[in-house]
Amino acid sequence: MLLGVRRIEVVEKLDLSLRQVLNVNDATAAFNGDTRLVDQPDYVESTRHSSTWAKIAKALGENQTVRLFTGGKREGLVSIGDDESLTDEQSIALNNLPRIGIYSPWSGSMDEGWLRYVFDKWQIPYITARNEMLRAGEIRDFLDVLIIPSIGSNQLDDGRAPGTVPDDYTRGLAPEGAVAVEEFVRNGGTLLTFGSSCQWAIDLFDFPIVDITQNEEGKEFSCPGSVLRAIAQDDHALTADLPESLALFFSQSSAFELTNESKEDEDNNERKIQSLLRYAPTRLLLSGWIKNPEVIQGKDAWLRAEHGRGKVHLFGFRPQFRAWTQATFPLIFRAAFFDSVK
Repeated sequence: MLLGVRRIEVVEKLDLSLRQVLNVNDATAAFNGDTRLVDQPDYVESTRHSSTWAKIAKALGENQTVRLFTGGKREGLVSIGDDESLTDEQSIALNNLPRIGIYSPWSGSMDEGWLRYVFDKWQIPYITARNEMLRAGEIRDFLDVLIIPSIGSNQLDDGRAPGTVPDDYTRGLAPEGAVAVEEFVRNGGTLLTFGSSCQWAIDLFDFPIVDITQNEEGKEFSCPGSVLRAIAQDDHALTADLPESLALFFSQSSAFELTNESKEDEDNNERKIQSLLRYAPTRLLLSGWIKNPEVIQGKDAWLRAEHGRGKVHLFGFRPQFRAWTQATFPLIFRAAFFDSVK
């Protein structure tokens, strides 16, 4: 499920002539992938294919136009190269590769390492953003997108204590780096946060959002590591053509709920917070163990919040968990690529 593979159980006895397959091409020869590509030009790819994201990154690095179709018969497909015949369709167009930074604390982060592994494997360029780089400010001068993996607020703000390691490797983001991140987003940058780092972002931007796993109701909830079902909200371009149900890995993750203040913001059009992915309201558990699932059922797993001219993505779970939850990798790529368009 976490690889995005649909399995169908066969209960009847199979009377087939079988042979041993000897290589990958032989084993996958019968898998045709997205059948919609049969009638499409060669330069059209499908976001259902994981290999498409490496092709997108390569094309954007060569300053080719990449267009994600967000509606109609081509929803979820991408065209590589500027084809004027396709410009009238509902889509998002990119003309260059966004400058992506992955935050890396000097204290070390396993989650950051797995994220780098995913980007390296999918051949997506990035730079490593250290505390001192962000504390220096003017982040928009060298980044369009900043990704902060699952790192707790104390580690983000304080880092290693002075005197415990050489001075170059002490301190965290507070206060200058946190201010610089807020200014980065307000001036048009895109911020992605995963897991534990979401609460840091919620506090930094004063978003009217709560993690219900941490309040009174959440005391009786537990899900230390299970596969859960999520449902994408179909009213946003970034969720175009996602599966009807998406399997994600929940390990001490978060579930979000908007407060009454957020409803007032919506009425006044001051800030816009959108739910892009929710934990399923029923049949939440796909594999594993969970206690009191009703606490998070129907709650938000992925939120997109606007701040100034920029955007903040809050992933309550870790979409790149240990570099093997391939079904949710594309959520990172969608946000990093197609929500960096100005």
